[in-house]
Amino acid sequence: WVLPRISVGLTHTNNSLQASTTPESDNILELSPGVHAVFNTARVRGDFDYSLTAIHFGNNTQADSTQQALDAYANIDLWGNRVFLDLAGVIDQQSISAFGTQSADTNRNANLTQQTRFLVSPYYRGGLTKGTELEARYTHSIARSDAQERSDYSQQGMTVVLRNRREQGQRLGWNLLIVMSAVEDSGYLARAAF
Repeated sequence: WVLPRISVGLTHTNNSLQASTTPESDNILELSPGVHAVFNTARVRGDFDYSLTAIHFGNNTQADSTQQALDAYANIDLWGNRVFLDLAGVIDQQSISAFGTQSADTNRNANLTQQTRFLVSPYYRGGLTKGTELEARYTHSIARSDAQERSDYSQQGMTVVLRNRREQGQRLGWNLLIVMSAVEDSGYLARAAF
């Protein structure tokens, strides 16, 4: 199902610039259209929520801005309940610094930035032999920020899990986990393999 929505908000403040010396009153208009969709079919399961918020100041128009919000996830069965693809995306507002201004007012907080994160992860899950199961997953994720103070990063990884299929009443089992990953953080490359 798909559910569109729209919200409108009007705020009157006597200190629109949050200044202690020369407060100015202003009217702030927020217009936020969005859509929420849920997918639940035999091959695709997921959730998608997106909104775009336009913020307009009546007197101080140089403070006008737009903000996006996204929270999306999908799991796609590519082949016979064995090969899958996970997709995820998030766009939100995050603090630039833990020591900066902390405020719930996202309209006028200079310590907030928009951060975008996306993930793609194909994987195989199924029986390897009669008594063993295998899951092999590749993951690629990226994160980008509008603020220069926050670093962007890209991460790639491979995970392989090999385990025995435990029969009913079997008390012991075994599990082998192999993880490899590489992270690139604004030009710095760090690799770790376990």
